[in-house]
Amino acid sequence: MPNDGEIRQNLFDVKNAVAQQRLESLMPSRVVVSDLERAAYGEITVNDAIANIGKRHQGCRNTRSTTITLASKTSLSLTLVCDTCRASFSFGGLPIMTAVSVQLPDDVANRLNQLAALTGRSKSFYITEAVLEHLDDLEDVYLAEKRLEDIRAGRSKTHTLEEVERDLGLAD
Repeated sequence: MPNDGEIRQNLFDVKNAVAQQRLESLMPSRVVVSDLERAAYGEITVNDAIANIGKRHQGCRNTRSTTITLASKTSLSLTLVCDTCRASFSFGGLPIMTAVSVQLPDDVANRLNQLAALTGRSKSFYITEAVLEHLDDLEDVYLAEKRLEDIRAGRSKTHTLEEVERDLGLAD
């Protein structure tokens, strides 16, 4: 059973892996993320998480490839590719990170420096946390704006609830 520090690191690794997937326009399902989080807490083994994810994707239509590779005893690399769901995760050990240069206003940089000094964590840690916290919201806003633009330009059509219920045979 992992200790509190290992659990925090494992959860951070899962969060980074999911964020990386979203940056690559891949949307891992909540069930996949849940299995990885359960493994992070030690509720199930990493091998159990891999097996569960693999079983769920065996039934996917149009599966082109399913590869599960253990990178080491504490980390895994999981790749599942099909037309309806794609995911690639690095879990455990050190997450794959990309260096990014950020320019901040002086007052924000000072606050960040103070927070890092006060807590003993790196500035990179807090910048990563801030990006992960708000990235989903930003992606949702831009997607909504794109959909609205498509609707206004006639490239996309909307449907009323009544139409959807009727088409799906759910109307009373």
